[in-house]
Amino acid sequence: MNSAVTITLTPEEQAVLEEAWRTLKSGIRLRPVYHWTPHRICAHVSLSVLALLLERVAEHRCGDTWRNIRDDLKW
Repeated sequence: MNSAVTITLTPEEQAVLEEAWRTLKSGIRLRPVYHWTPHRICAHVSLSVLALLLERVAEHRCGDTWRNIRDDLKW
């Protein structure tokens, strides 16, 4: 994964993406993680995106926010 990828977003899309990352980081209480090798960086980003996708699918299916779903799932 050594190729550069350019993504062009409208300001609205960028705002949605940034909010999604903030929500993801607060929802699962992420702390800064420092990876130095390309395969670890790729794995970390892939897992983060997968977690965000799972949150969004759960929200869409349940018709509720992730915070409420998470609270309902707590023991």
